[in-house]
Amino acid sequence: MNQNDIQNILNAQQQAYQQAADVGAHFKFLIYSSYAALMVCAIFLILIFWKLCQIQKQLAANATSQTMPPSSQEPDFAAAPAPPADDDSRYAPKS
Repeated sequence: MNQNDIQNILNAQQQAYQQAADVGAHFKFLIYSSYAALMVCAIFLILIFWKLCQIQKQLAANATSQTMPPSSQEPDFAAAPAPPADDDSRYAPKS
């Protein structure tokens, strides 16, 4: 083996170590980015679940108020006409 062969082997070995280090760095980045993506998804999942629980409570409250008997609900003032005022000329006898 001559000096050039030994130098080529050492260069190849150094390149292999560098590539292994690059693969390790990429793998570490992949792990950290996956972890961050899972955390973001978990946060959004919790927020969506919380909002759906609020909507469910609101719908249950609306369903309860709609199924109550009319006596327990607020009176409907628009159903009965208001009595005419004494000075209302519309109801005065025509002459």
